[in-house]
Amino acid sequence: MTDVSEMNKIVSVCFTILCLLSIMFLVGLASTVQPVKADYVWTETIYIRADGSVDPETAPISTVDNVTYTLTDNIVADSIPSGQSIIAIERDSIVFDGVGCTLQGTENGNGIYLYGRTNATIKNIHIKNFWHGIYLDSSSHNSLSGNNITNNRVGIAFVYSSSNNSVSGNNITANTDNGIWLDSSSNNSITGNNITNNGLGIGLGSSPNNSVSGNNITGNNEHGIYLSYSSTTSLAENDIINNYNGIFLYYSSNTSVSGNNITNNSHGIYLNCSSSNNSISGNNMKNNWYGIYLSSSFNNSLSRNNITANDYDGVWLDRSSDNIISGNDIENNDDGVYLSYSSNNSIFGNNIANNYYGIWVGSSSSNSLSGNNITNNYDGILLLGSSNNSINGNTITANEVGISLDESSNNTISGNTITANIDYGVELYGFSNNNSISGNTITGSDYGLWLEGSFNTIFGNDISYNKGSEGNYIAYSVKNNVISGNNITDNRDGVELYDESNNNTICGNNIANNERHGLHQHDSSDNFIYHNNFVNNTKHVLSYNSVNIWNNDVEGNYWSNYTGFDLNHDGIGDTNHTIDANNIDNYPLMGMFTNFQFTPEHHVQTICNSSITNFQFNGTAISFNVTGVDDTDGFCRICIPKTLISEPFRVFVNDTEILPSPEPLPCSNMTHAYLYFSYTHSTQEVIIVPEFPSLMILPLFMMVTLLTVIVQRRKLEP
Repeated sequence: MTDVSEMNKIVSVCFTILCLLSIMFLVGLASTVQPVKADYVWTETIYIRADGSVDPETAPISTVDNVTYTLTDNIVADSIPSGQSIIAIERDSIVFDGVGCTLQGTENGNGIYLYGRTNATIKNIHIKNFWHGIYLDSSSHNSLSGNNITNNRVGIAFVYSSSNNSVSGNNITANTDNGIWLDSSSNNSITGNNITNNGLGIGLGSSPNNSVSGNNITGNNEHGIYLSYSSTTSLAENDIINNYNGIFLYYSSNTSVSGNNITNNSHGIYLNCSSSNNSISGNNMKNNWYGIYLSSSFNNSLSRNNITANDYDGVWLDRSSDNIISGNDIENNDDGVYLSYSSNNSIFGNNIANNYYGIWVGSSSSNSLSGNNITNNYDGILLLGSSNNSINGNTITANEVGISLDESSNNTISGNTITANIDYGVELYGFSNNNSISGNTITGSDYGLWLEGSFNTIFGNDISYNKGSEGNYIAYSVKNNVISGNNITDNRDGVELYDESNNNTICGNNIANNERHGLHQHDSSDNFIYHNNFVNNTKHVLSYNSVNIWNNDVEGNYWSNYTGFDLNHDGIGDTNHTIDANNIDNYPLMGMFTNFQFTPEHHVQTICNSSITNFQFNGTAISFNVTGVDDTDGFCRICIPKTLISEPFRVFVNDTEILPSPEPLPCSNMTHAYLYFSYTHSTQEVIIVPEFPSLMILPLFMMVTLLTVIVQRRKLEP
């Protein structure tokens, strides 16, 4: 019994202790639970007065020094009259810290309003559901940072010469009209903000000299950045993604757009309505509909941008002139560069690859396309209905077509390297007339050059190793073209004239080592064909229903299979070279023809069975070297303009004068003298001079030559 009694006492004590502890816990818990504090309900504008006081005093804003003001509660407005503000700041040089509290309106009025204020800082506040989240009027040198500004009509607005303000590190989202809007406000800095899902991200109206940098501007329904009548602005290092237009300039000039990442917009950058003298450089523009679009905009520079994988055009110029597009990487777009109704633009030094059209020039004139690397497009360059453009010094390789002209006239294509394009190196069709194609290397395509048009000049090109199924140089129903001075070698066919290609001039070309025909003429007549070198073609000429003229009444062509003689020593064969009954060369050349041009007016032409090197004119005399198999007979027939060297002439071979001096041949005339002279082969130097006293001629020539060498060396000195 004693043990049971003791046990009951112990249980009773333990129960009493547990009850006391429970009572103490409940009392303590009750002491820590506070009633929920209600938000401050706004009924009238809260002022931070110029004297530092807060009006009304009951407003949830505290300060101990009249410098730093702290929001102590959320402020909620049930209704705000139009034009009213939750908080109006009338004091300069303060810090207003929201410490994470919220200002909430009813889609009317302003969250925070500053008029004529300077050096105020507004930070760490949530502001939502106002007409303007923060509104600065005629206020300068203020700072807005670390705020969360959402669901207003306009997140932040600067108006009426609000200048030198800083907007940084804010989250500005879901504002229906504008994230940030500047009107007539300058020299502001907008940096490092998150500006997303607004109607318009950042808008500047009549606001020059502002800086927008390092912002995330994403998913805005209109423009990421919009400039209207706003100049001398810097837009740099922003991420501008998934907006309608990335950057839009309207009547805005002297703006720098650099280092931005602009992706997945409708237009990456859009310049409109006389937006001029802007610099767009070093941007990454990818996966937009259009990379850069210029409409009626002038004197802009687009350089060093990466413009890739845009759905339509990498760069589009519409009615825009005097712009420079240089040093850009333009790849994997529909069209790389597209010009429509645009003139006097310069496109140079770009890498343009893997687009459908590399450069498209439509209804545009006087543009310069130079020094570009254009590869793996469908058409490297296409001119459609365009005139007076220059295509110079480009490398155009591995496209379906290198250069194509359609109904385009008076253009110049010169000095380009056009290689390994699949179908055509250069293609002219649709009545493309009066074009000049000169000094190009056109190799490795099915067709080196396809010509449909009239009055074109094809001069000084290297057209070789084009081995398509039909041939190389194709002239289809063309008239009055001049094809001269070209090297047309090692192709399947050299030159083909088809379908009434009449009244063309083919002269001074080297047509050699072509697999089928040097020249194939089909239903084409009245062409003038002379001074060409037909060498080692499988068949020099194939003719069908064609009657052409094979000389210029003085000289014909050189034929490597000609077996006639030159018994009268004038460099012309004594018997005809017969192609067929209707095509006969009456003046076949005994040596290969070469044309040396010193000025546009002065050409010296040779017919020679020697190799000629180092051909020079020093202002007084002509000199050159001739080389052949030692101890064989060599000759040279030379045509000299009399305005270059006057008659009579003296000829020296290795310092020994040929005597008697060669007399002009009977074909000489009032303007040109023809000479013939012979020599024994080794390597010989030939000098032709006008007649002087014999003791003067060689010293004078040596003196002039020495002076020429001295002048050339001085030009080469650094």
